[in-house]
Amino acid sequence: MPRVAFKIDSSDTLEYLVNDDDEFHEIEWMGAASLVDGQVEMVVHRRLLADDSNGVGEHLNETESLFDSVAKQQITKGMVVHGNFFFNVKSAKDGMRSLRSKTEPQFFRPLTAYRKPNEVSAKVM
Repeated sequence: MPRVAFKIDSSDTLEYLVNDDDEFHEIEWMGAASLVDGQVEMVVHRRLLADDSNGVGEHLNETESLFDSVAKQQITKGMVVHGNFFFNVKSAKDGMRSLRSKTEPQFFRPLTAYRKPNEVSAKVM
């Protein structure tokens, strides 16, 4: 059974590692934790209103602003992130094969396009 570990390298980057046969293999860096057996919590986006003293020297408050012309005021909201996050855990030996087999159906879906035939040039043979 592979064991999971997290380490911070010299550039303060959090790395996700899997132990396979007593050797750690680097898979991907990301913020993650397993606080409960059988669960993994991933950090996709953080927002802090005060500096957490973890390297950037400022708060993390990414916002988006727009001007409401009806109300005549600036509206600022915290950033909202939408998307998909795929998390795949395999041994180092089978990891790339598994990743490739799952990537194709997720990102290379067939595109079906139709057009109305031009009645003047359409010929049936």
